Amino acid sequence: MSGVRAGGKFISSGCVDINLDRVKCDKNDLKGTLLTGDFKSAELFKTGNNTLTLDGQIWVILSPVLAKQFGIRSVVPYLASPSLNCVAGVQSGKLHSTSILGGSLAPDRFRNQPPWYDSGSEQL
Repeated sequence: MSGVRAGGKFISSGCVDINLDRVKCDKNDLKGTLLTGDFKSAELFKTGNNTLTLDGQIWVILSPVLAKQFGIRSVVPYLASPSLNCVAGVQSGKLHSTSILGGSLAPDRFRNQPPWYDSGSEQL
């Protein structure tokens, strides 16, 4: 598959079991947009017959509630490396549907902001 050098936006939404009660998403949990960001780089690898892995670097901004859980400010973008494993439907070289099997999002640096970020704003 091919790599992407830069560009592209993403939004991750869902539910996080904040209170660890292990029941379906309820009023005490975080639901909705969890994080947003921009791709700095990305590479998609075919790892099996219908499975793919997405690796790269992204600038991430966490939702205010999720950022509070981690003790960081939500308005400060940070560089992270995602690795997502998925089952994908590919037709004519294009992804048409995916199902995430698992993955990780590891921070690279918390103090380096992207070049478009206004350093006069909130800092860690």
